[in-house]
Amino acid sequence: MRALTHSLLVLAALWLAGAPQAAAQDGSAGERAAARELLDHGLEASRDGRWTEALENFEQSYALTNENATLVNVADAQAATDQLMAAIASYERFLERARRRDARLVPGAQEALAEVRARLPRVVIRVEGLRGGDEVWLDDGILDHGELDTPRAIDPGDHTVTIARGGASAAEESFQVTEGGDSEVLVDANPRGHAAPDPRLAPDPAPTPGESVDDGGGSVLTSPWLWIGVGLVVAAAIVIPVAATSGGSTPAETYTGSLGAGVLTFR
Repeated sequence: MRALTHSLLVLAALWLAGAPQAAAQDGSAGERAAARELLDHGLEASRDGRWTEALENFEQSYALTNENATLVNVADAQAATDQLMAAIASYERFLERARRRDARLVPGAQEALAEVRARLPRVVIRVEGLRGGDEVWLDDGILDHGELDTPRAIDPGDHTVTIARGGASAAEESFQVTEGGDSEVLVDANPRGHAAPDPRLAPDPAPTPGESVDDGGGSVLTSPWLWIGVGLVVAAAIVIPVAATSGGSTPAETYTGSLGAGVLTFR
């Protein structure tokens, strides 16, 4: 942190000394005055350790004038808030655009860039059951399938890998990495569970003792086969006694069975 504070103090001195000369090149006088005020607020916040506030002021100052030197302040604050990937990009952008009046900041920016790179953790993401159409999300960004199974730099802190399949999440794995560490994350994207059975194909449950069997056509008492059987039994009860009592030349008699007199006559 001592090297970062030193670069901030040097930058402030260069800014104040070079502002009048650079005003015509990098925005109007009003914009530069506002940018300088934001820079001062950011420096004050950084000295108090309020790096999130400092970062906001530095970014707003840079947006007003696009002053290349302010990128060093932005990068310092990003590094202090564990946004290491963004800090590296800011340092590299500053070095690519460095001009003569930025020369005194170049060595400090190069040193800070090397320090931040050393702090970066690396992670290997592996996915089991990955399909060709799956999307692999690391936080808010999509990874190419070719980026899996190889170490990649990442900011320290909490992260989440999500496998998107057919518009839904097929798997999700959260993990945490620390500065300078190497980690490996395994995500299981194989289908889980089985589809619920279709109740239309399920066998009928066995009847409990004493329960009448329903063949799907209603109650047993409504079955036509039951009443046909009852009719046959009644007819047999009538025919058998008649056959036993009739025969030969016996005069005809009127049989009065259970059905009433005169219903059946045999000769």
